[in-house]
Amino acid sequence: MLLNMTPSTLLIELVPLVVIVPLIVFWAFMFKDMLNNDNMPSIFRPYWMMAFVLLNIPAAIFYYYTVYRDR
Repeated sequence: MLLNMTPSTLLIELVPLVVIVPLIVFWAFMFKDMLNNDNMPSIFRPYWMMAFVLLNIPAAIFYYYTVYRDR
């Protein structure tokens, strides 16, 4: 199936896959870290969960720079 595609079609279909999959993995890793973070006060966890669900990748990036890197 991939052999019958023109280079431009292949590029159009593969580039989003190469970009989106790592972002989803990064989001999932940050979400898992947030759930298992024992240093975080329990009062902040619902706010972070809401941010992760509503803002997705931007919340994961913000979490990475504000919480994950400081540990």
